[in-house]
Amino acid sequence: MSTLVIDPPTKCPPFDNSQRILAIGGEHDISTIEGLSLLFADAIGDGADPIVVDLSAVSFMDASVVGVLVRTRARMAEDGKTLIVQAPSRRARRVLDMCDEINPTGLVVRDCAACRP
Repeated sequence: MSTLVIDPPTKCPPFDNSQRILAIGGEHDISTIEGLSLLFADAIGDGADPIVVDLSAVSFMDASVVGVLVRTRARMAEDGKTLIVQAPSRRARRVLDMCDEINPTGLVVRDCAACRP
């Protein structure tokens, strides 16, 4: 089961008032990337900067999710905006690190121990 929560309460300090926090939890793979892509597109369309993607509650994700994050980051960078991956769970962090080792993703990952349950 996957969950998407927009602007959840977080213990991590905000970057600024224009940020959008998107908390993603549960399991995500190729079957959920369409929904993730639409979520990110809506946040971009709303002018959010930065978009902070909180992965602290992710129990499983595969490389297709990293692909969505990388494409979203690239799209935002074209407009001078930033995507930040925040507090990835251990499982999410492992996938992010493996993908970055094979092909550098350019993702900004903000570890924040206080954000993890």
